[in-house]
Amino acid sequence: MVIITDLREKIKGIIDRLRPHEGALWALAMVIVCSLLGLGLWRLASSGGSLEPITIEHGVDFAERYRQEQGRGVGVGNPSPNSPVREAETNLVANISGSSDRLVASKNGTRYYYEHCAGVKRIKEANKIYFDTKAEAIARGLTLAANCQ
Repeated sequence: MVIITDLREKIKGIIDRLRPHEGALWALAMVIVCSLLGLGLWRLASSGGSLEPITIEHGVDFAERYRQEQGRGVGVGNPSPNSPVREAETNLVANISGSSDRLVASKNGTRYYYEHCAGVKRIKEANKIYFDTKAEAIARGLTLAANCQ
């Protein structure tokens, strides 16, 4: 078992032995720091500017974008057809309109899901039942799953 006072005495002993060489230790530390800085600068210079810059991309705030397009926000105007905002909006609309409204349930379950919900992945294909309307699912005695809206 190591006692804290013994450790403190060992550390003091090591420091006392290194104290006469304090100047050499500072010189060694400076050599290491200068070497690392030199290697970093050499790598930066040898790349010839071919390093790819770091870019930070933020997600699109659709609520803010909507307010701007409605004329209630700052910077009113439509983005260009090739802008990331327009592309993200187009992809979102395509995903929403491309999804079907069919409902899925398990043969043995009591809940129904929309096809895009994660719960559908847990149902084996052989056990899936498809409905075209909510009324069909409700008539069968099913209720909407809480984690699927």
